[in-house]
Amino acid sequence: MAAVTIADKIFVQFLLDHNVRSKDLRGAAVCVASEMAIKREGERWWSLERLSEVPGLAKDWSYGDAYLLNRYGRDLNREAVNTLRQVISTARDEEVRALETVLGRSREANAILVGQTAEDRLSVLLDLAAKIKSGKVVPALEHKRLFFFDPEALLAIKSGQGLEAEIIKILNEAMQAGNIILALDNFASFIEATKKENVNLISLLDPYLASARLQFIALATVAEYHQQIEIVPALLNRLEKVSVNSVDRTRLNQIAMQTASRLEKRSHVFFTYPGLMELASASEQYFANEPALDKTIDLLVEIISWAEANEQLAITRDTALQFISQKTKIPLGEASSDERQRLLNVENILHERIVGQNLAIDALGKALRRARTGLRNPKRPIGSFLFLGPTGVGKTETAKALGAFFFNDESAMHRLDMSEYQAGDALAKLIGTFTDKKPGVLATMIRERPYGVLLLDEFEKTTPEVLNLFLQILDEGFFSDMNGERVNARNLLIVATSNAGSDLIWQLVKNGVPLKNAEAELVNHLVEKQIFKPELLNRFDSVIIFQPLLTDDLTRVAKLQLERLVKRLKEQGITLKVDDKIIAVVATSGANQNFGARPMARFIQDHLESAISKKLLTKEIASGATIIFDEHLTVSSVK
Repeated sequence: MAAVTIADKIFVQFLLDHNVRSKDLRGAAVCVASEMAIKREGERWWSLERLSEVPGLAKDWSYGDAYLLNRYGRDLNREAVNTLRQVISTARDEEVRALETVLGRSREANAILVGQTAEDRLSVLLDLAAKIKSGKVVPALEHKRLFFFDPEALLAIKSGQGLEAEIIKILNEAMQAGNIILALDNFASFIEATKKENVNLISLLDPYLASARLQFIALATVAEYHQQIEIVPALLNRLEKVSVNSVDRTRLNQIAMQTASRLEKRSHVFFTYPGLMELASASEQYFANEPALDKTIDLLVEIISWAEANEQLAITRDTALQFISQKTKIPLGEASSDERQRLLNVENILHERIVGQNLAIDALGKALRRARTGLRNPKRPIGSFLFLGPTGVGKTETAKALGAFFFNDESAMHRLDMSEYQAGDALAKLIGTFTDKKPGVLATMIRERPYGVLLLDEFEKTTPEVLNLFLQILDEGFFSDMNGERVNARNLLIVATSNAGSDLIWQLVKNGVPLKNAEAELVNHLVEKQIFKPELLNRFDSVIIFQPLLTDDLTRVAKLQLERLVKRLKEQGITLKVDDKIIAVVATSGANQNFGARPMARFIQDHLESAISKKLLTKEIASGATIIFDEHLTVSSVK
């Protein structure tokens, strides 16, 4: 296949004309060849491997049952046989083999499975259960039953001495059954919860951990293992660590192909190779807070229903991007003609909300076009900007306008006032603390809404530790929370605002120095004053300078603010007449050099909205009325 694409340039051009790259052709060929090989192997019913999957007669009759385990847990051997599990049962080969090695030993054959997410850990257990069910395990595990024990179910109904007695009953019953592997979920939390009930779970488990008739797999996160398990010698001697690694991209693609093949047989939808690879890629890029393996399969299942509802029989790359875009609200794929026009005119659209700031808007326009056309680094945030300038010049309003433009939703914005993160616990408040189990504000915020604008107001006021956190976020697009679990920030537009250097900006403006020539001087000023480190400033896509608002700019801001009031009153059936005199008064009295246009909204509230609200309460104004103010901002007439 590679030789064809090298030798036949006309064929290569034909592929490119139809948006098919050489690697897509090679991948599709591999996909078809793999599917044919699997089909041929499936037809070989007489092979030793296929015949070994046929269960023996009454092979479990010599073992006892475990009624209490059925009350508090699940038999994973029964859950392991389902259509998708059969597809992905080789996804965790390395971890399953490691577990087999530990559990197949003659003594102290217990493991602790350490992985970032519950889904990853459960996936390994299900793969092991499927392997036990098929009989493809080491002889010591052939007749084993893998039970998933949920401590919370037990803790919900038992406490104190009753809890200890129930745990002993469960363990004795499981040991008497003779073929149980007990998987203890949330092991570290279980230990802590039993401590509060005056139950020493570690001592209670020790004789059972030493027994050859009962085996354990404890489950824990990476942070829990290092902070709570590793420091206890009694546990470390009894439990062998098995780490759950992320599925690599090559294996993820193979699983996606196998899963797609099975799903195609159940529906009338066909996956093209580029569409399939786009979905596999999306699981890592746009859903990085979820296990890539599980999310890939979820996306494949979901897109089938979506495609059928939209009467699309082939899932191409564009189809996949359209589907992902609808799920995430991030514009993806080829831009429509309307969107292309919006991108080409982004400066004019932003200027409808942002007064002045030509330098800032031009820089943002270029950055948004780069991001939308796929030229950005996918391993970093969509865009990152440091807005520098005096108070009240439109920095926050510009961040809102970015959200409205890029995500079609002004509310798609997270806002953190960084002046609230100046104390020694600032970093802990953002990423969480392990000791008291408090989740971090930033970690929770991004996990709940991973797409949008992240606004960091007064960025310079936070601690050096927090600035270092954002140094990593801007560079790598993620950070780790209190449990060591990754939080994906690659689908955010990050805007940090700062008043640092405002005095210098004012001085440059007064001296007639064009701000477009002053970025280097301002950046050097921030570094010399040790406000920001140069490496942090260099991580931003753009450092954007907002200039002070001049008289004409303030007049335009006043007009925009008053137009919003006019619109709100119109919704109540009331007409407010606004002329140039009113605009001039608001522009002059509602702004000052120290705070720019920021006091203007309060000025309108105090002088216009308050007067109107009083007259509404006294019934002097009702729906259908027209209000006119004089130059002293008193109501001169109501019609």
